[in-house]
Amino acid sequence: MEQTLNIKNMVCNRCKSTVLRELEELGCDIKSVELGQIVLNERTGIQALELEKVLHKHGFEIIKDETEILIEEIKIVLIKKIEKEDNANLSSF
Repeated sequence: MEQTLNIKNMVCNRCKSTVLRELEELGCDIKSVELGQIVLNERTGIQALELEKVLHKHGFEIIKDETEILIEEIKIVLIKKIEKEDNANLSSF
């Protein structure tokens, strides 16, 4: 059973590697780590509180509110667009 967690403040590849490293140290079965989102294959006895504590230590947090998830998704799309140096006419984007 997969579990998708939306993560606030993941904005670069360094953030991804930090989260990946911490999840591996906790013994999580990780399917994928992307900007703003991690997918776990299954819960491996890791308590949600423990996971939140580890993420918070690095400035991340699990997003549970639908509006906050949408805001984070928009932010990530803009970050990816700017990384591609395709920032012409961002207002129309």
